[in-house]
Parts: sequence; structure tokens; C-alpha cells
Amino acid sequence: MNRLALNLITANLLGWTLLLSSCNADKLPKPIPPDCDPIVTYDDQIRPIIERNCSYEGCHDGVGANPPGNLTSFDNMRVYFNADGFERFVIFEKDNPVVGMPPSYAPAGRPQDLTDEELAIFQDWVNCGYLEN
Repeated sequence: MNRLALNLITANLLGWTLLLSSCNADKLPKPIPPDCDPIVTYDDQIRPIIERNCSYEGCHDGVGANPPGNLTSFDNMRVYFNADGFERFVIFEKDNPVVGMPPSYAPAGRPQDLTDEELAIFQDWVNCGYLEN
């Protein structure tokens, strides 16, 4: 009887070990928040707006002695994915001519304001949790 109990315990431990070790390589997709409608991603909607309005030469392109933040890629933007970064300067402070982005002192030929459509896309992206793709 002791041998049977030992075999059952060993089989049970082996089964649990196999079961648990088979699950550790699974990667779940990043959950999409319930208020994320429509789904907005950096690759599909945000990058073109950033390139047109923000990451051009002399601004957020990451070039120069003291660039004001490098917005040339999703990874470079991660440090701004919070309420005091991207959301503050692009959404909450949008009408502030000094700190709102894009600023009112943007060079000639560059937008000094986001369109209502671009602003709505940015707000949806924030609501979606800054999805990359």
C-alpha cells in the first residue's frame, strides 16, 4: 500500500510539473481596456500624426545638443506614456501656447495645433492604453 501511495504521489507531482511548465511559454496579448473603441495603435494611426506634427527636424527628432524629447519611435515615446507626459502636453494643455503640443511657436509650414480629428485619435490612443500595433 505504501508503494501504491508513493507511485500516486509521484505521478501527481509529475503531472502538475508538466502542466505548469507547459504554460510558462504562452504569451497573452496585451489586454484592451473596455473603453477602447475604436482601437487606435501607434503603427496604424499615431506614427503619421507624430511625424507630421512633432518629430520633424529641429523639434522632437532626437537630434541636436538638447532635443526636447525624442518621439521618432514607439520605444522612445514610452517614457511619456503617463498623465504628466504625453497626455498632459497633447490633450490637457493643448490650448496653452507655450507648453501645449504642438506649440504655437512651431516653425513656418508646421502645424501649430492638432485638428479635432487628430486630437480625438490621440484621446482614443490614450484610452486604449498606448497600444503599439
